[in-house]
Amino acid sequence: MRKGVVMLALTILIGCDNGTQIEDLAITLSVGMDKEEKGVTVTTELLNIQKEGSSQTGGGSPKYFLESVTGQTISDAMTRQSGIHPNEVMPSHNAVLVFGEKMLQKGITDIISGFLRIRSIRGGTSIVAAKGTAHELLKSTAVEEQSISTSITELVNRQGIQARAVQFLQEASGKPQDMVITLLGTVESEGKKRLAVSGAAILSHGKLKGHLNEEEMGLVALLNRQKSNVHVTVEYNGEPVEFIISHSKLNLVSRIMGGRPEFSYEGNLTFNVYKSKLGSVVSPDDIARMEELLSQKLNFKLTELVDKVNTRYQSDILGLADHLYRYRPSYWKKHNKDWDTILPDIDIAYRMKIHIKNVGMHI
Repeated sequence: MRKGVVMLALTILIGCDNGTQIEDLAITLSVGMDKEEKGVTVTTELLNIQKEGSSQTGGGSPKYFLESVTGQTISDAMTRQSGIHPNEVMPSHNAVLVFGEKMLQKGITDIISGFLRIRSIRGGTSIVAAKGTAHELLKSTAVEEQSISTSITELVNRQGIQARAVQFLQEASGKPQDMVITLLGTVESEGKKRLAVSGAAILSHGKLKGHLNEEEMGLVALLNRQKSNVHVTVEYNGEPVEFIISHSKLNLVSRIMGGRPEFSYEGNLTFNVYKSKLGSVVSPDDIARMEELLSQKLNFKLTELVDKVNTRYQSDILGLADHLYRYRPSYWKKHNKDWDTILPDIDIAYRMKIHIKNVGMHI
């Protein structure tokens, strides 16, 4: 963490005007946005580099703190913040945008576009959802000597789905891209509130469409070729055996049959036995049978997931439209205006070879 702050400070100094000192800056690290009955609340995590001798621990110590401002619009709130803060607010190092549930319901694509346009964020800025309000999420987990933006980024990289600001502007398929972003909440641990992944939020045309639980989020990450934390439990000889994925290599394949698109996910998945009763996995025949059971269970879960996403929510978070745009351009050019009616009836097959590598933990 200390090394990261030093590197950030060096980067900022290189980009500062000759008359600007780093201790005169308040550096934006993350921003939370909530829709209120009248206006919006913007909660900003700021980093102040204290002047020499300004703290008991010595000069140059970083200090993280939160600042909340309410305004009629986001622009109004940000302007008010700049006016009341004693230091110059520098937004270009903003690493995370957190949106409260009401803001997600209103829509966030234009907000992200606006932030990119005025260079208040970069294309790689992470986008996450708060379970409740962004203000409460940031406030409850803030620690003065640790950046919450770093905590969020590390948690999402480890357990969530990565969504970047630039993805909201990638409309290669001819319409706004549907997205899935990590939903964060808090849990009590040792008397303190800590960040926790609570699933994911589905966004269609930039607006909240629905939610996924943690298991479903892991399956979406798998199909979208992101790092996934997929656990699957099957029953073998009357005993539960739990598997965890260790490696995946999948490709999305399409073809047009009878004037309709059909998709399949093809490739290889490697699982480890995570938990099993001692003696339940003892022979190659056991492994072969469990690979078959695992394949059946995983296909069932994926079919349920796609039905929920494509049919119930009518949301293309798997990027099927973008795939057609890139690899079946003639079909897409002819049918793109009817995509919303085509999507719920799309057929998806799962032709994945399952491998069990390690027998894991016995209980």
